[in-house]
Amino acid sequence: MKEKSLVKKTTQSITDSTDQLVNQLKSGFSKLSGIGTTTKNKFINYVKEVFDILPLIEKAGFRTNRLIVGISIPPSVEIHVSRFKEVNQKEIDNLLEEYSDRKCLK
Repeated sequence: MKEKSLVKKTTQSITDSTDQLVNQLKSGFSKLSGIGTTTKNKFINYVKEVFDILPLIEKAGFRTNRLIVGISIPPSVEIHVSRFKEVNQKEIDNLLEEYSDRKCLK
């Protein structure tokens, strides 16, 4: 039960951070000229997709230590993680199957 609680807290923290980051990205983009709305929205959606897999990374035994989002062409996202538990191959296969619809895992 403690592990589920930890994942739930992590997921909520990630969700809060995602909302804050998206608002900062929108604010930053509004200051840049020459970038179309479609480009801005694609980048924001890309960052959201990366944030959406962070709970999966946690379930796979890794804790996110640092996340860097670069507004560049092409956009960049760096995730620094550290392993906090061992996960066997069967569990990894189950996670990959469960989250097979995620673009970041294809």
